[in-house]
Amino acid sequence: MKSVKSFSSHIPHIQQFEIPSRPTPYLCIGMDFVPSIQAVKLLSVVVVHQHDDDDHRSLAYQVLHVGCDGNTNYCWKSVDQCPQNSKRKKIQVFWGEGRSVAHCISQDDDDIDVDTEVDILDMENDGYIGHTTFPKGFLTTVNLLDWNGHLSFAEIVKDELHVLVLQDYKRLKWAQTKQIIRLMPSFLQRIDVTYTAVCVHKYLLFFVRRNKIAGGTSYFCSYHIHTGKLTTRQLHSSEAIVPSLITTRLARRPPI
Repeated sequence: MKSVKSFSSHIPHIQQFEIPSRPTPYLCIGMDFVPSIQAVKLLSVVVVHQHDDDDHRSLAYQVLHVGCDGNTNYCWKSVDQCPQNSKRKKIQVFWGEGRSVAHCISQDDDDIDVDTEVDILDMENDGYIGHTTFPKGFLTTVNLLDWNGHLSFAEIVKDELHVLVLQDYKRLKWAQTKQIIRLMPSFLQRIDVTYTAVCVHKYLLFFVRRNKIAGGTSYFCSYHIHTGKLTTRQLHSSEAIVPSLITTRLARRPPI
């Protein structure tokens, strides 16, 4: 059993709930607040079957409801009508801002030709919305980006940030054209640093700049798309900045 703490601005005390264990191994677990029902939802990606080949395993999703009003379902509920994907190497769970939706993204870092697949789940009703594949031909590398609360993928090309957005998660519709943000050439021409875009909020692009040298300094940066104003803050070693997601890589486990 594990515990999770939740609190409300209207309740002066902290509430603690026990999270029940699962009989099946889980690969990652994410948590988000669903405002429409005033509840915390936990999403777990679990192994339901494992073959002798560890790279091919069947997966499924389970949801746990933690109500702020004390109404809590103390058991994991399987998401129905969810096709089992057995080829995942890297799993990311992305939560859209202001939406009761979770996106479970599967990628294979070792093979750029393998499709990036996305399962979309309705966290308000614990239902499965659908499955989509990131369109090929738009980007040469696929990096997760939060585009104003929408799932998107991006890459830096010379002095530009290229972004393709999932415009409509209900109809599984991707944008027909890329968003292109012009960046400062003098800033991006440095060869001793790497850049990881995190999110775009209105006119601000947030990203992490890391020194390639081992133990080098990292900075959390904001860049105004229209004015080019750059603001940086040094990150401490204990800080981690990622899009609204949980990430895991499949670890080798003994057969079930």
